[in-house]
Amino acid sequence: MNKLNQNVSKGKASSEVFKVPSWVQNFATLSGRKARARLIILFLITVFLGLQIPKLQFNYDFNSFFPEGDEDLAYYEKLNEAFGEFNDFLFVVIKSDNPTAKSFLNQVKESIDSLQEFDRVKSVQSLFDLNRIQITPFGINKVSLLSDDLELPDGFDFDRLKGKFLGNDNKSILLIVRHIGFASKSDGDEFYQDLDRYIESVFDTDYLISGKAQMQYDFTRKFEKELASLLILALGFAVVVLGLIFKSLKGIIIPLVTLVISIVWTMGFLSLTGKSIDVMVVIIPAILLIVALSDVIHLVHKYDEFKRVGKNTKDSLYAVTVFIGKANCLTSITTCIGFLSLYVIPIQPIQDFGFFTAVGVFFAFVITFLLIPALLFYFPSPIEKQVSVNSLWQKWINSFFLFVLKCRKPILLFTVILSVILISGISMVRLNTSILVGFQKGEPELEQVAYFDSNFDGYKPFEIGISINEDRDLLDVEVLSEIEKLEHYLENDLSITHIESPLTLIKEINSGFYGGSKNYLKLPEAKNLRRLSRFYNSPRLSDSRRLFEIEGENVVRLIGRSKDIGSHETRKLNSALEDFLNSEIDSELINVRLTGTSYLIDKTDNYVVNSLIKGLAVATITVSILLLIFFREWRLVLISLVPNILPVLILFGLMGFFQIDLNISTAVIFTVAFGIAVDDSIHLIVRFYLEKDRSKSPIWAMKRTLSGTGKSIIVTSLVILAGFSLFISSGLSSPFYLGLFIAITAMVALILDLTVLPLLMLKISKKD
Repeated sequence: MNKLNQNVSKGKASSEVFKVPSWVQNFATLSGRKARARLIILFLITVFLGLQIPKLQFNYDFNSFFPEGDEDLAYYEKLNEAFGEFNDFLFVVIKSDNPTAKSFLNQVKESIDSLQEFDRVKSVQSLFDLNRIQITPFGINKVSLLSDDLELPDGFDFDRLKGKFLGNDNKSILLIVRHIGFASKSDGDEFYQDLDRYIESVFDTDYLISGKAQMQYDFTRKFEKELASLLILALGFAVVVLGLIFKSLKGIIIPLVTLVISIVWTMGFLSLTGKSIDVMVVIIPAILLIVALSDVIHLVHKYDEFKRVGKNTKDSLYAVTVFIGKANCLTSITTCIGFLSLYVIPIQPIQDFGFFTAVGVFFAFVITFLLIPALLFYFPSPIEKQVSVNSLWQKWINSFFLFVLKCRKPILLFTVILSVILISGISMVRLNTSILVGFQKGEPELEQVAYFDSNFDGYKPFEIGISINEDRDLLDVEVLSEIEKLEHYLENDLSITHIESPLTLIKEINSGFYGGSKNYLKLPEAKNLRRLSRFYNSPRLSDSRRLFEIEGENVVRLIGRSKDIGSHETRKLNSALEDFLNSEIDSELINVRLTGTSYLIDKTDNYVVNSLIKGLAVATITVSILLLIFFREWRLVLISLVPNILPVLILFGLMGFFQIDLNISTAVIFTVAFGIAVDDSIHLIVRFYLEKDRSKSPIWAMKRTLSGTGKSIIVTSLVILAGFSLFISSGLSSPFYLGLFIAITAMVALILDLTVLPLLMLKISKKD
């Protein structure tokens, strides 16, 4: 994004800033042989990387959003090794006006019997599994509550089934299909598609399948559509912008070829590394098109300027490469820094997004200065269709500058007051995420979650690990009492539903001692525990025990479901749970630990804030060092940061006022916004830095700076603003908020660069 495309005087400052090393001079001096070599090399690399693109895979892996190196993640993985992953199931909802009708139940029962034969199905839970424990002189049995003609006993409490196997709307029935863990996403996709086809072939009513395998299949298909949609929008936008600026076919084709090759290189490189396209990577091609567009525009535009003042092709290409190239290099580095600073967030999709986008920006810079000069060597005529120049711009910018000078105090005061008001919204920023990371409200995926929340008591898995102290046993009455106390708290205070644990089985066995009476569906008396233990450890109940207990170890698991209320509210409940555990649960008996995918996803919020602050700090310090090396003036460095840090703080404040959640989807925005926005300030300061040597006063230098660079800043800021606004059409929250906030940043930074920044620069120059 280069605005250093204006003529500057030859002075001391100019020679220092634009001192050209011999290797750059050699690179910038183009001949027919060099041009051919460049085109051949670029063609071969493009073909090679282009052939890698078909190998790209789309993926949506929940586990990739877990913070790396986290001790809770290690604990979760340890439990998974012992018990298997709790998330390995699919909900199958079959809708019916009368879900308890005998004919419908017969059809469901037959389908369950068929599903049990699927190779990768471990079990199918449904209302047909409703049973009671029967204790006989011959041992223990499970007796179905449903009679052979599929009728429930008289007086059966149907409310027990609502939200568990029957929908709260009385118009649906739920099957829980538990399957094996899949070694790859393709295996999960195949299983989900087989299940979907089977259910569709059996039932002529509406149905719904949901779960981890379904999400990963459907979401990757959505990513494919999003990638195509955003890429088409960005390409269309690039064509329109190029057409409006250059008004010629050549002015569209040459820049567009450069942009497309940049995308081919980036996506081909991504494929070579084995990276899949996920919820973050899906927006990289569109970002590259927009970010690199202004670089390409300015290089081509400056070439035309040199040609029209009488320079020959070789001299024009040399001048463009030397003067535009150095500035482009600086601004590309600052943009890369913004993306690379995302690496401090310990979440793999965000790190990959930052790295591969930075690589793409680097590729775009290299391709721009290799390809365009080589093409222009063979097609040397000016690209832009010449139009008559009028003085409207000069009149407007001069009037605007005079207004800024006359109203300097009100402008600065208004900026301070408005900034303080907007930044105060930071106190209202809410850390919040949901189980479906990266999706917009109103999308079908989230409506599906809402359906389960309202009809089946929640969609969100809940999981707890319980370690029993070595000198105790699970069937110790005191241990069981502590677990019962915990379950009671979870049900009543945390609204966890359908809790299952070893206690569930123990209560059923105790009820079996009394003919299945509901009155005895409770903990047994201490004197009966020894008798109960013999039945509890029966081989006939091994499958039931395996879901909650590790043989030979004092570790058990408690599972349940809850509604997806968001991590903001869940954190409050988890904090209350921790207080309860510390005050009410005897740690001499058991140790309780929250775990599970939902807990780990919610926990990512804790990493977002710390990592976000670190990322901004890394980006700010790195850019400052780079600018200090370039300008060799610390005051100019500080000035360049003011109008770029301020928009980022204002973004934080606006998030608070508009109740936009801060989470892993929105966390990437701020460092990226800083890296992109800082370019305008750099170019304005550099131009002023050069104009001071040939102007009679700082005010005249600033006037000349705004007359030349101001127009470029406005044009490229509008390109960024309009380009990123295209992302607002996305159904994914990452591109939506990235587009919205980058557009806001571009507008705020533009206003500050044209008002506050010139006044600050004049203030320092006055002291000089």
